[in-house]
Amino acid sequence: MTQPTAAQDGPGGAGPPARTTLAAGALVVAVSIPYVIRGIGSILVAMNPAMDLGDRQTLVALGIPARGAEASTVATFGAVMTLLLAVLALILAAGILRRRQWAREGAIALFGLFSIVLILLSIQGLASVPRGPNAGWGMVSGVANAVIVALLLRPSTAADMERAEMARQRGPHPS
Repeated sequence: MTQPTAAQDGPGGAGPPARTTLAAGALVVAVSIPYVIRGIGSILVAMNPAMDLGDRQTLVALGIPARGAEASTVATFGAVMTLLLAVLALILAAGILRRRQWAREGAIALFGLFSIVLILLSIQGLASVPRGPNAGWGMVSGVANAVIVALLLRPSTAADMERAEMARQRGPHPS
């Protein structure tokens, strides 16, 4: 009988990653990439004095003048925050895929908050007349965030992370 190699066995002999861990990490990446793209695009739009009509209407709805430096500052701030949160999510995804407990705990908090906010805002957008233009996508994203949290809360994911942490503390095992 052959022994698995370190690459097959996971970090420090912890065994292969649980499917729920891999699924959660992959879903975090899939959910986060569009927000990175949107954040970069929004920064470019916000820095343009001739912002598109949809962005100006959003600012007016928030009580912010639709033109001028104030509008550009608020739009840029929102775009930068979107990009930073998406990058944070990708960092958490890397940690989840490396089976780090800190990443699991951080992702449960972050994606739990994202799912609540997105689902509530999407319900409001779907119920409004006229219907919010991105409410459907917001609901899909909110549900995907809830699925991430559910995967991370699964006992198999928690046990997988714990095994990997214990294996790292023991140090490398002979191959």
